[in-house]
Amino acid sequence: FSKATLSFWILQPDEECNIITLGIGSDTKVENELKQTVSSTCKFSGADPTEEVNRELYEVVGKYHKLAVGAANDVHNASILGCKFTLVINQYYVSLIVVLHTFLKEFFMTWNKLSQFDAVSYFLPDGILDSAGITVCQWTCEFHPFVMSPANLAKLETFLWSTLRNGK
Repeated sequence: FSKATLSFWILQPDEECNIITLGIGSDTKVENELKQTVSSTCKFSGADPTEEVNRELYEVVGKYHKLAVGAANDVHNASILGCKFTLVINQYYVSLIVVLHTFLKEFFMTWNKLSQFDAVSYFLPDGILDSAGITVCQWTCEFHPFVMSPANLAKLETFLWSTLRNGK
């Protein structure tokens, strides 16, 4: 690692931007802080299939969309985190590429909760996002230990090594 490999993009005071949260998870602390920090021309969009709580929280900062975003348009199990339990349901997911092309072209994205292992392939060098002409300068994600199956760990390992080898 060297400082020469770092590059920075600084949002100018009047520059427009789009900030997308995928998987609100009843938590908008970061979005509320960003809203106070970035230009008033920045637009916020948040997606989460669980409307209860998430709609009310997110509409304080931007537009709420009731949908789950994943690696492909497909139905598969989703884990919904509760205060004292995790509920597993069948959920229809909309492809990340479809969502990004629908919302915008340039964005800052936060991706929360449980679909992160399926998402890592999107961020591989020459992966799905690169191939679609979408550049992501930062990706913030939580990897929860209770979904760390051998298959999920293999996805994460492939992503980390590939990214390091390619300097992205």
